[in-house]
Amino acid sequence: MRIVLLCCLLFLPQLTFAGPWSREKGTGFAAISATEDSYGDLYLEFGMGRNWTAIAEGSANHDATGHISVVLSKAFSLGRTQIALDFGLAQRSNGTAQIIYAPTTYTYFYEGVWGLDLPPAELRLGLAIGRGFSSPIGSGWLTYDLSRYQVWQGLEVRYQSNLTLGVSPAPWAKTYMQLQEYKTSEKTERKLELVTGIQLLKGRHLLVGYSTPISNGNGNLRLILWQDF
Repeated sequence: MRIVLLCCLLFLPQLTFAGPWSREKGTGFAAISATEDSYGDLYLEFGMGRNWTAIAEGSANHDATGHISVVLSKAFSLGRTQIALDFGLAQRSNGTAQIIYAPTTYTYFYEGVWGLDLPPAELRLGLAIGRGFSSPIGSGWLTYDLSRYQVWQGLEVRYQSNLTLGVSPAPWAKTYMQLQEYKTSEKTERKLELVTGIQLLKGRHLLVGYSTPISNGNGNLRLILWQDF
């Protein structure tokens, strides 16, 4: 089940829901990734026991856009099907804040916070459903997850959803494809990403992924490093 959980990482413009499988108490996981257009992601999770997992994730671009999220996830088992619910807070950055000149004091100052243009914080709610299966080429998994972001004390809502189908043809190898959707009131982006990777050392994997746009957005080549701890 750990392999299934790791392979449910999402490589959207933001990392999102981890999947329906919880981590064991006291164990952790970290993922670092970078794209060819200078976009980087950091993902951390820690098993808290009783099927609870704490998750922290963030992303940053060269233009200071990005996000950070802190989430708690609770997993449930319904026979061979796994379900997880998550909730937490997310904060986005729209880039660097505008520099304002104050003529009375002859000084400059940033209009935003820490030099960043930060919109209101968002409440994040998520649902994931997954199931493992056997195939002629190895054990596989199928998951669907949906995350909803709503601006704190506001009406703006964003959605991210992912459908993932993967297989591990060998204990040291894994590959999967993922249909991704990012939706706001102003735009909808859909991408298909193909990812393959190998185990470098025990608990450490190196993966390469490429996403191609289906509607809007740009394709990206990505390198990802996974580490258990």
